[in-house]
Amino acid sequence: MPLNTARARQLLREVNFRSLFMEELGWDRHSGTLDVTVQGLPVSLSAIAHKRGMVAYHYVTPDGQAAKD
Repeated sequence: MPLNTARARQLLREVNFRSLFMEELGWDRHSGTLDVTVQGLPVSLSAIAHKRGMVAYHYVTPDGQAAKD
């Protein structure tokens, strides 16, 4: 199935990663969390999709905080 780039761009603008990965890229549903430490602080990532062993995780920064590099 060819990628619908207009739809993919719209989903990116909407920050709708679950639909992007599963509907447009053909990945499979995945749930779960991955707890990691970033610059000494605990961070919990949410799995949204997987494909052949690769998992896409999503992290939402708390309101008022920028993402850390």
